[in-house]
Amino acid sequence: MTAVHAADSPLAASRVNPRAPASPANAASPQRVAHESAAAVTERQYPRERLPTANAPPHAAVAAAVRPPPISPSDPAVVAANGLETCEQLLAQHLAAVAARFGGNGLGVIDLPDLGTSQIVRAQVQVIAVLYWAYQVEASGIIEFVETVAERMMNGTLRLPVGNSARGFMRFTQKEFRFTATERRALYERVFGPSQNGRGGFDGRFLLFVKTLRDIGRQPSNVGVASLSAQASVLAQDLGADLSTKGTGITGFAAREIVSQISAALRLLQDPQVARAFGGGSPWMILHRHGGEILGKQPDILRSIARANAGMRIIRWIADQADALSGSGIQVDRRDPVVQAAEAWYAWTEKGR
Repeated sequence: MTAVHAADSPLAASRVNPRAPASPANAASPQRVAHESAAAVTERQYPRERLPTANAPPHAAVAAAVRPPPISPSDPAVVAANGLETCEQLLAQHLAAVAARFGGNGLGVIDLPDLGTSQIVRAQVQVIAVLYWAYQVEASGIIEFVETVAERMMNGTLRLPVGNSARGFMRFTQKEFRFTATERRALYERVFGPSQNGRGGFDGRFLLFVKTLRDIGRQPSNVGVASLSAQASVLAQDLGADLSTKGTGITGFAAREIVSQISAALRLLQDPQVARAFGGGSPWMILHRHGGEILGKQPDILRSIARANAGMRIIRWIADQADALSGSGIQVDRRDPVVQAAEAWYAWTEKGR
């Protein structure tokens, strides 16, 4: 059987920097990977191995096909790395806003009040964009995978020849400010869950906003979009005000810590000893190959990280338009990048229905 290398996979490695201060200047650009043509990616087969249990040694791989959807085949392979880099930038801007509002002492505050007096505060919506990215990337199973492997290694039901790298799994589950799965779900439910305080739920309002943006982009060039643009402005104002409110309190701290957990999980699976024990490849390839066995379900990795990236771009756009949306509103053009992001988010969302 031909050996499979990480760079060959449509889930090729997302190179993640070790945790550093949340500053664009301190965040090195993630390494990019070469990609095959869409046809080559679609036809290639990748191995899916069973993991060694306490009573069974490692054994040969069994071939299984990976067929990514025909949507921008190069993007899903690097979207997690690009998204992580964007998260670091947005979190750095949030900290800068905290320092500008409350001085240096504010940087150590976990439960933050409003950072401004506008209806939509840019920095507060920015951390919601980061949290949405984390929410969707977590749906890929990456944190749960590492947590489950660590638990099974500790209780002896999974043996992996990882040497001293086993300590990394222990540290991953024992970090002082680590958010548990239950705490993360509660946070996601509060921010992105159903109706609260008389407002509609996030999903419904976000979907309506996305559909309106798609309609703008799909209008013929000889048809005006002023009415749709006005509708998009109203929807963005409503959504932005709600997300701005939810971007206070511990949300900024939580977004920073959960992104750190995702980054730590990726780094751990990139450890040479750990990667070799799982049969080699990138973290995403390892998750694809072993996710079904470890998690009891096969995660839809491509969909999760593509939705994460597109959704973060849409919410970040709302943050960038905060001043205008807090005033008289905005106009959206067919060529606006947010329209493209809405098209991508909707396509990947429909793929999972």
